[in-house]
Amino acid sequence: MASNIEVNVKNRFKRFLNFNIFEALTLGLMIFTILKLLAPFGLVSKYEVKVNDTGEVQDYILNAQPKATITTDEEGTFKIVDTVEFDRDTIKISVPLNGNRYDKMKFKMNYNPPERIGRISLQVISPLSRLDIPIFNHDLIVSGWSKVENERYTLWQIEDQYSSIQEFFDSPPKSDLKSPIIASENIDIPQNVFIEDYEPSDEYIVYEQAIRARHELYTYIEDEPLDINFFFRDLNGYLGDDDGTIKLFNNAGNLIDFWIVEDDSIADVQPFPSDTLRFVNISKSDLPSGAYKIELDFNDTIISKIETKQKKLVVHKNIFLADNIEYGENSTSPTTLYTNSNWLQFRTDHAFGLQTVQINDDPMDIFERGLSFRYLIDEEQISNLYIPSNDMRIFSDGFYSFTKDSFFNPRPSNTVELNKIANIASYDYVLTRNTNMIELDDGWFSNDFEFDVENWMISEFDTIELQLSIPSLEKQDESIYIGDLEISLSN
Repeated sequence: MASNIEVNVKNRFKRFLNFNIFEALTLGLMIFTILKLLAPFGLVSKYEVKVNDTGEVQDYILNAQPKATITTDEEGTFKIVDTVEFDRDTIKISVPLNGNRYDKMKFKMNYNPPERIGRISLQVISPLSRLDIPIFNHDLIVSGWSKVENERYTLWQIEDQYSSIQEFFDSPPKSDLKSPIIASENIDIPQNVFIEDYEPSDEYIVYEQAIRARHELYTYIEDEPLDINFFFRDLNGYLGDDDGTIKLFNNAGNLIDFWIVEDDSIADVQPFPSDTLRFVNISKSDLPSGAYKIELDFNDTIISKIETKQKKLVVHKNIFLADNIEYGENSTSPTTLYTNSNWLQFRTDHAFGLQTVQINDDPMDIFERGLSFRYLIDEEQISNLYIPSNDMRIFSDGFYSFTKDSFFNPRPSNTVELNKIANIASYDYVLTRNTNMIELDDGWFSNDFEFDVENWMISEFDTIELQLSIPSLEKQDESIYIGDLEISLSN
């Protein structure tokens, strides 16, 4: 169940004193025009929602989950101004953009979680990818561990080994089996991996498996320059420009360089994808040996081919396979992937994506559009995936490669994802994002943080879809109380 939520938009200019009707309308039109022109240069959009006066909890369910949809214009505030009780595992919020584009989203929330709930996270949901930001972890709060923080990270430690985040980054625990194990939540630990007997390649390695939209790639460099060509086409399925960015990060998560990929100058919706194949080269010399992350932030774009002189190349967690004639490719060719994932989730939204995939020769039938099909892998291994028709999004907790030889794990051997840990007692350090969590009175907590708005987050309906995930809330027959929820967008 979810609360019955009213939208209450507050316009700053509600009335104009000492003017007649004509002058007021004229001034109002001028102000609206100025605000629209200023939107790309820093206008802050906030939205306000108000719980009904009776405090009743009524059914408003999408896919058997609560959903609060906000519709408003640029001005006002978005808040839950009263305390609201929720008793489902997910709370969905759809934030409209109204044609504007923003750099940052700020999220503030006060909440009172039940004692038996282990963790809460804020998720950005998109058909193209997913962002998961843990905001509450019960085990860490009651652990008694000390913590040090900066603007980006919080380091929890069982002993006071490090006095700052920078000290931890400058001298992290050594990556060997005898050293303490670091538990992290998809954060790049500034601790490099090295591949024994690695020999650079003089020739380009070509991958012709098409992928769509936003992806995180990792590559390995040792005594060689970075040299990768990305060949891409615009789908032109949505109105507007299809600009994209490619960002290069080092193993500490620091941005090294970025490349802007401009639109193909076709802003209108087209019946067929573009047949013009363009490419961008990313290259960098004199990089220290180690693993590097490459973020491809595209929305309505197909990457048809990758050429690289790097022998190691993997995709992290989410991959959208698009080697299908429906996306303008020359043919529908099967794709083989190699992965170290412990679980896999398959989904397609089109009839031509219905197919039987194979995981280590074990068939799984993807028989309905819009449904997610989950597969668990019992033991640690490099698994073989076979996807005959593509048009498939695959989510997982690991890495994928297109060949056996190109696979490597860019994570240090003594790290593990926080969401895989049943008990933190076996670990010495936990590195998390800093969400400015504060413990208030009477079991209440607050978080106040912001994150970058990326192209892949924007839906075809010009919204950003958020979801509060509270695992086991329904199973435990518990409720969470939420108040003072505020979301704002800004440049």
